[in-house]
Amino acid sequence: MDEKLNKDNLLQENVEKQVEESKVDKKEEIKKKLIIHYKKCAMGIIALAILIMAVIAWFTKPDGVKTSGMSVTLSDSPFDLKSIGSDGLYDEFMDDIITGLENETTTVGSSGIKWNLTSTSQMNNLYEGSGELTTEKFGEITRSDSEEYGLKPGDSGKLDFSIVPNSPPVSLTMNLNVKGYEATFDNTSHKTDDPLVEVTNATVDNYMHSHILFFYKGTDNKKHMLTSEGFDADNITVETAKTIYWVWIPTLQQILDANIESLGDVDASKEVRRYFFENPDKFLKATGNVSFTAFTVIKNDDVIAEEAEIEEKKDFVSGRNYSTYGAMYNDADQSIGDHINYVLVELTALLK
Repeated sequence: MDEKLNKDNLLQENVEKQVEESKVDKKEEIKKKLIIHYKKCAMGIIALAILIMAVIAWFTKPDGVKTSGMSVTLSDSPFDLKSIGSDGLYDEFMDDIITGLENETTTVGSSGIKWNLTSTSQMNNLYEGSGELTTEKFGEITRSDSEEYGLKPGDSGKLDFSIVPNSPPVSLTMNLNVKGYEATFDNTSHKTDDPLVEVTNATVDNYMHSHILFFYKGTDNKKHMLTSEGFDADNITVETAKTIYWVWIPTLQQILDANIESLGDVDASKEVRRYFFENPDKFLKATGNVSFTAFTVIKNDDVIAEEAEIEEKKDFVSGRNYSTYGAMYNDADQSIGDHINYVLVELTALLK
């Protein structure tokens, strides 16, 4: 107990040097910080982080690739992938990304095509303004525009697709790959015709992958956070619909409370909270000594930690230290907006 108190006091000394304690209600303070956070910079996050409305489906056979409507078909393939939808709002910005992907080194002999998503994903049209968004109006969007355009913290949606077995049954391993891209803007803050460049800053990439999370429903009919291991689609004998859910978690408090509102799944929210305490540096942005101290005290090195241990860490962060940790989370959001203009989602389906 004394050791824990010493750790708490050590961190609190650092915290108090960095941040003046808030006197207002916590939820109102979160809201206030977010409003200031997004509007304090002309390169604000709302106008910058626009999610590309396409998925690239990669296959392993070199010949006979064809497309038909919204389906992805490979001649003689034991399966097809299919989605429903129309052209996305931001498709015109996809050309240079697609060209780059076609030139990448992937699985030997693979080919790729663009896969548009459904409107229910909230990805192929994130315009929230009044009236119809015309091409001309869209062309006037600048880097510092209003909240009417683009992806922002608190947004959520789903990606719907189906697996069509040509030689049933088929069992697949599905993986999701998310990449950020940066655009070039002229002195009037309009996007130039220069190709988009993939973001290679590992720190910013970690923020993106931790703040914008994807989930799938397992055989237990519960949502699970998608990791690098992907998920299985086993024994598919008829066309089978699948859904991937996504959410940009707006505040650290929702993670700590295991109550990610737009996710609507307590168990999945607890998965995210456990992941946060295992990897606080992927969620929080900080500099100097406070970074090392703050991360060390809350980091969970025990992969089988009891829920009570996680609750104890949650109480520490949620208490009088929240103003510091919440600000770190918001600063990581700002880094996403400062460095990422477009996000590309790739779905990989491989036979098991």
